[in-house]
Amino acid sequence: MNQIWKSLLNKNVKELRFILCQTNTKSIGLRNWINQNFVDIKIKNPDTLLLIRECKDADPMILARYDYGAEKKVICEFATQDEVESIVSQMVLEAEKINSNINNKF
Repeated sequence: MNQIWKSLLNKNVKELRFILCQTNTKSIGLRNWINQNFVDIKIKNPDTLLLIRECKDADPMILARYDYGAEKKVICEFATQDEVESIVSQMVLEAEKINSNINNKF
């Protein structure tokens, strides 16, 4: 899968927040994706906040925070690792457009 989003994360996204359940099967793809990718992403993007929030029976979701506090949330119930990768990639690649729309309003 295209990895260009990893180089844009630091530049365009202020925070990525992952919310999931430690045991629920709805979160298994997100859990596995985090286990395989979190350290590498954090090393490549040391200034971006990457938060993992675990809560029993939480619906798995990913939240991205952009400029001026704008946020986008994507629910990823029963998502596979590849689907989670695609969601995160899309959220990061859309960041430049979202940020420019916000900046044009000010």
